[in-house]
Amino acid sequence: MSAQQKPPSRTLERAVKWYSKADYLSSTIELRKVIDKETADSPQNVERAQFFMGKALHRLGLHSAADAAFGQVVAAGAKHRYYAATLKWYLALARVLPMAEVRSEILKLAPRAADPINTDVSDEVHFTLVRLHLDRGQRSKARAAFARIDNASAEAARAQLAFAIDHNRAGRWKKAATMARAALAGALPASDRARAQFELGRAADDDAALDAAVKGDPSLRGRAIVERHFRKTAIDRHSARLAPLLYRWGCAADRPAVLAKALDELEPLITRRDSADRFEWVRRRRSRGMLAAKLLELRLAQDFAMVDSLTRQLALYDSLDGPWRSTALGSDTQQELELRKALAEADLGKRAGSASAAIKRELALFRRASRRIKPLSPTDCAPVVKP
Repeated sequence: MSAQQKPPSRTLERAVKWYSKADYLSSTIELRKVIDKETADSPQNVERAQFFMGKALHRLGLHSAADAAFGQVVAAGAKHRYYAATLKWYLALARVLPMAEVRSEILKLAPRAADPINTDVSDEVHFTLVRLHLDRGQRSKARAAFARIDNASAEAARAQLAFAIDHNRAGRWKKAATMARAALAGALPASDRARAQFELGRAADDDAALDAAVKGDPSLRGRAIVERHFRKTAIDRHSARLAPLLYRWGCAADRPAVLAKALDELEPLITRRDSADRFEWVRRRRSRGMLAAKLLELRLAQDFAMVDSLTRQLALYDSLDGPWRSTALGSDTQQELELRKALAEADLGKRAGSASAAIKRELALFRRASRRIKPLSPTDCAPVVKP
């Protein structure tokens, strides 16, 4: 019997058994032994252990550690026994992690969407590609991916919503309205309908659509008020990113002071050179709900989401069984999460400087436009009364 035909070791059998019983901690300990070649398992069985390690870590909620484990499969390439099967799990990671964290792996694996093992997720793969390409400004590639989605599927409607958002951001209002209407007419999931109504209201100056959006998702109220009140101004294209400032400015008794305060808050961040120092500045002000931090959070949403995700995962790690955390695998998992968090914080700090300078320019644009914009009404400024 060749090495490739050897049956799994008892260690690997135990690992799979623990996984099937949802005892993922015990499973990962046994899987690590196989991956580290402490057993006589064949290369194919080691590949199986690598695949199950990613699955188990994902089930534990340690999604970035799972990404690292699945990354070994992707790095091995198409020769890895579970290369194509990993695509489904990266789609699962994309639902819980910022897209930037799994972008490169999904792009590498996407051609395997046609494999029989992935036919049931082909539409989701191509919807995810639409999002990835739009994020990169690659609209022709996004359209090509969209053409491969079943028109009657929920993913087709979600992709149309993604196009509507992209068109609105670029000020292509007619195209945005067309796509938003198409999404609402399709099999759009209920959780996305409020956002589609909002994008339609923004693109078509449709107050009824904005009202429907707020009814479906009350958290959109402030943005809907801003869109309704500030549309067709010099700051219209940036209103989504400036919404916290516009709302606060429109409701303030001393409106020039709001702009001055925002500029004062941003100036120290623009002059700072150290990324770690910048991140710490943002973190402190974000925790206090300061306006400058809110404006940065809208512009650097992916960066903030990355840091927040890793912070949650490290908190989850700390809650896991102590003996497991004391193992080599536990220690490696902690180091992986801490390293990724440190890199994410550094990236956020690095981008915060240029983002602050861009916000400052937008505030100057708004200051000039604000002379012809009326403040918000007392009704719009009234707090929402919860039923």
